[in-house]
This record gives sequence, C-alpha cells and structure tokens, in this order.
Amino acid sequence: MTAYILTVKKMILPFMFIAGGLILGFIFEKIMLRKIKRMAARTKWESDDIFVQALHGTTTLLFLAAGIYWALERTDISHDILVFLNKVLFVIVFFSVILIISRICVGFVNQYSRKAGGAFVSTSMFTNLTRVLVLIIGILIILESLGISITPILTALGVVGLAVALALQDTLSNLFAGIHVIASGKVKPGHYLKLGKAMCRI
Repeated sequence: MTAYILTVKKMILPFMFIAGGLILGFIFEKIMLRKIKRMAARTKWESDDIFVQALHGTTTLLFLAAGIYWALERTDISHDILVFLNKVLFVIVFFSVILIISRICVGFVNQYSRKAGGAFVSTSMFTNLTRVLVLIIGILIILESLGISITPILTALGVVGLAVALALQDTLSNLFAGIHVIASGKVKPGHYLKLGKAMCRI
C-alpha cells in the first residue's frame, strides 16, 4: 500500500508542478502584468512601456517551462531522455528571451523614430532589420550552446553577404547614402531640393 501511495505521489507531483507553472504564468500575465503596464503608463519615462510590452505573451511560457523543468527533475526517466528534454526546454526559454530582446530593440527603434520627427517617414525597414539581426544572433547562440558548430554557417553567411554586396553595390550605396541623409536630419519631408534648374520637393 505504501509503495502504491509513493508511486501515485511520484506521478501526481510532476503534473502539479506543470499546472502550478501554467497557473502562475496566467496570473502574472493577466493580473500582474496589466497592473505593471498601468503603472508604467503613468510615468514620464517611455522606456518602461517598451520593457513591459516586450513581456506580453512570453511570461506564461516562461513560467510553464519552469514548471516542466521542476517536474522533470522529479520523474524517474532515463538520463538520455532527461538531457534531450532539458535541451528542448533550453531552446524554448532562450528563444522566448530572444523574442523579448527583439521586441525591446524594435521598441527603442520606434521610439527614436518618433523623437526624430519627420526624419523617418517609414521605420518598417529599420524595425525589420533590427528584428532579423537579433533573431539571427540568438539562433546562432542557441546552436552553439547545443554543441552545433556555427563556423560553417558564419562562413556561408559571409560568402552570401559578399555576393549580395557585390551584386547590389549601387543599390546598397544609395541605401546607405539615404540613411546618412536621414540620420543627419538636414533634409526632411517638405523641404525643397534644387536639382540643376529644377526644384524638387521631398
């Protein structure tokens, strides 16, 4: 009878950790995060809104991953399966952190564009570049942490980047020249440019 009770406890306890993590994540997401968001909205510092918004939709997953981790530590499964599941949890947690960092970086880009006024007509290109750059760096870190060599990937990316740069040399030259003009703030929408004898409005 005692052995049966111990077996039942070993089976129920992991599910309790998983359910507890899910419930805590749901409470934090729906109650605590909303309160923090309202508090951040009342402050004059705009950056706290970016941090709070970046956490939206990821805290529940992080709490659930923590519950699954503690559940796995209290289950009698083989070492190889435990190592594999821990790697899967690591990928999920780290990718969630990458997503948060990506949202924070994009938020700061949008904040800078708003402060710059009319200098940035459209920030979609800058936000997409920021998001892609953070995701690529994060994925490379995940692969390196899993024991996968990223040297061939970096070499391939370098070769592809060089080929693209050579093929789009004129286009990229105009792109970076435009970014420099925008960043300098000397030319803004509504200004007139004199091209030879003609006047052109931006």
